[in-house]
Amino acid sequence: MAFINGWMNAVSQVHERNDKHTCVKEYRSFLPNLDKTIGKVVSIPVGWWVTPEEREYIVDCIKKGW
Repeated sequence: MAFINGWMNAVSQVHERNDKHTCVKEYRSFLPNLDKTIGKVVSIPVGWWVTPEEREYIVDCIKKGW
């Protein structure tokens, strides 16, 4: 994620395991595949507010990183 953040400031890890929160800790489950994957999930800017130029920029950044 740090690699892409050099180009785009709006990249972030939006979601984390919900069962990490104390209010739902009793529902914590053994999910090894989720634990391996959660750090690799990245949310990129999407939506009507992304201009065609920004969209192309995002695509170019992704192509450089992967």
